Amino acid sequence: MGLPLVARWRAVLPAGALAVLSLGACRAPEAAPAPSVEPAGDERSVYEVAAGPALAAAPRPARHIGRGQPPQVLASLPVRADPGAGAPWPPLRTPMIWQIPGARPALAAVTGVEAAGQSTELIEIDRGVVRWRSREPAGIIVGVTAQAIVGAERGTWALGLDGAALWQTESPFLAMSQDAVAVAGAQGKVTVLDAGSGRELMRLSLPEGFVATDVRWVCPARRDVWIIDQRGALHRVVALGAEDGSGAARASARASDRGLLAWTAEPAVTSAVTSAVTSAVTSVEGCAGDVFAATVADAWGRYELLRLARDTGKVAVRLPGVLGHWLQADGTVVVAQAATAESPAGVRRFDAALRSAQLMTPRQLGGKLAAYGDRLLLRAGPALALVDRHGEVTALAVEADSAALGDQALLTAVSSRSAAHTVARWQLPAHPGQAGAGWVRAAAPVQAPAPLRELAELEAAQLAERPGEPSAALAARDGVLPAAVSIPLPGSAENSAVVPFSDGVIAVLRNSSGLSLTRLDSSGQVVWAVPGACAGEAAVLAADGDLVVCAVRTAVGHGPVTAYAAGTGEQRWRRELVAEQLQVHDDLVLVRGADRAAVLRADGLELASVRSASGGAVPAALMSAGGATLLVSVEGASVVARWPAAGMLPVWAVAVEGVVLELRAAGAHALVVLEGGEAYTLRGVDGHAASLPAEAERWFVTGEGLLAMTRSRVDTTAPLHDRPTRLALFTVDGASRWEYDVALPGRIDVLASPTPGDSAVVFGDMQEFALGLSASGPARMLLLPESAAACTWVRPSVSGKPARWVGVSATAARLWVL
Repeated sequence: MGLPLVARWRAVLPAGALAVLSLGACRAPEAAPAPSVEPAGDERSVYEVAAGPALAAAPRPARHIGRGQPPQVLASLPVRADPGAGAPWPPLRTPMIWQIPGARPALAAVTGVEAAGQSTELIEIDRGVVRWRSREPAGIIVGVTAQAIVGAERGTWALGLDGAALWQTESPFLAMSQDAVAVAGAQGKVTVLDAGSGRELMRLSLPEGFVATDVRWVCPARRDVWIIDQRGALHRVVALGAEDGSGAARASARASDRGLLAWTAEPAVTSAVTSAVTSAVTSVEGCAGDVFAATVADAWGRYELLRLARDTGKVAVRLPGVLGHWLQADGTVVVAQAATAESPAGVRRFDAALRSAQLMTPRQLGGKLAAYGDRLLLRAGPALALVDRHGEVTALAVEADSAALGDQALLTAVSSRSAAHTVARWQLPAHPGQAGAGWVRAAAPVQAPAPLRELAELEAAQLAERPGEPSAALAARDGVLPAAVSIPLPGSAENSAVVPFSDGVIAVLRNSSGLSLTRLDSSGQVVWAVPGACAGEAAVLAADGDLVVCAVRTAVGHGPVTAYAAGTGEQRWRRELVAEQLQVHDDLVLVRGADRAAVLRADGLELASVRSASGGAVPAALMSAGGATLLVSVEGASVVARWPAAGMLPVWAVAVEGVVLELRAAGAHALVVLEGGEAYTLRGVDGHAASLPAEAERWFVTGEGLLAMTRSRVDTTAPLHDRPTRLALFTVDGASRWEYDVALPGRIDVLASPTPGDSAVVFGDMQEFALGLSASGPARMLLLPESAAACTWVRPSVSGKPARWVGVSATAARLWVL
């Protein structure tokens, strides 16, 4: 390797940087004054500009990874209160955005939480102005129309676009379909109201055996109600005056105000029954002609879109591999599809019969977030895609759970991970489609297929559930094929907060006395316990060296982050931060929360932070490189390595032609996974990139290399979810070590450990079995007792001793050693 990394950096760094390094050589580096994460806004500001801390400019990327085009990084814009709206308001937390259909100028209704409780507001998107905010009536938005915002909590209500109350009822909300709102009436009846006026449009009693809470869609003009029961069966119930039923039946229903069951579409066991629904139904819509139903999605978000005859319930058309669909005002249906045996991936505009289609773009995109004019905003992995009527696609480096479009600006919210997220506003590109146009990833280079090795019949060891003494557990760890040892614990695992440490684990345990942060050795003996530590809705743990860090996520976003001495459990420091993920590496702590990643010293002093340019989480990791600890993170369209101990000095940068989905440390390399499955490793010392020859659904860092999980390529005619799981192990340089098809029942999950030696295990079928993996392939299969199914599994290790997987049960006070 020649000179150590630090010495080689000294040889090339400018004099100013050497001064920083020299100072650091004499004493621990002091953190520079922390810049404001958000610039101070004016007194009318509600949502600030998403500005990050001032960091030294990253070097020009000397390398690139990816075969696509990077999405456009958008400029952040503020949102202010309307000058005539009174005092400015605090930002809403956990917001959800609804686009007001047909509004000019573009408007968005937002529901979220502030100190006073749940609130509703209206934002003019292009001006960036909150027109009004209302705390009464309380509740969340459940739907919007061109004239009304409908909400529900204690009853159902509607506000006008001026914030004035339109109507309110104590009846619980059931469903909303276009301009109709279904509520639960007295004596089990379903009442349908006009969204704008609250006027009653229809009322009926459901047939015996149906409950109002299963109503999913109503069509007052057709006088029918659509029900999806707990089995996923779809039922059409018609009211008086509908075309179904005999005259006598209608007369009988008129006397009792009772609806009639027209037909039922049952989920079928086999797809050979072409006229039946083959999977459970999750949604239904359509009031003009036939109806459209979506079936339950698989693990990859794909479902079937069905067109059913309104009168009979027979399936007329079946579209597989659908990632998103939406009915247009002109009767057409826009469908985003994954590649199937019948058609390639793309976004298509179908006619109302789902028979003929026009390809809008060949890009595989997800569901719709917003529509405005002739433009659609679709999901594209962790990014967004703006699609115009000509199929021109513009990739946007923005993450969102909900959004609304304007002519010049975009409003987004991320609400699924942290209460610290608020509303963000972005400047749309001046010339959409010029950068990122098409956004179609180039085809992967053709490679000779790897030799397929089927999973050999392994001798399965039945793991007997038996009480274990500490001596028995230790003996089992030294055996070749140990039985599972079940050891009593002083509590069960809380929120799966378990991490490996030394020869045991550190976990948040719950017992009759409450929660405690507890360190256990491999025999289940308590080394130390801190009662009351890590108490909250959800705890996050990380440990390394002599430091254990626990963070508690709270309803307001930020919460306590506390460090303890790993040897004694003594508290070291405590800070208030937004923390969703933690990493402890050497003497540094990485705290990731909302759109920020902060690097802390072992004594709790914050050295620096980086902020996401997309409004979502920051892909970041700490890693070792030549005697130093680096922070590797995504900054704009590049992966950048910085040296926290030298004031976040940039070391190298690699341009990304695509969207980074995941970034993790893999020893002295960083694993970078792009949207679409491409994966690369970046060498820590200089950023040298190596491509991994597989496009996987998931990647895992193991002690033997990088494990890829995908679906078998043997039978390409079989549906993807019916193919065996393919596991392949690669070195960090991309060399293949082995490849196996694992045809095992149930849902497959993989856990991996960076410690060498049987460092990965495959759990399947709700943890009823475990398949051990080694450097040479599958090594052993273990059948687990039923009571071991709800365990959080980790793999502690001590130098010179064999490492074993340890599970801490979430339902019983037990620890398992495999």
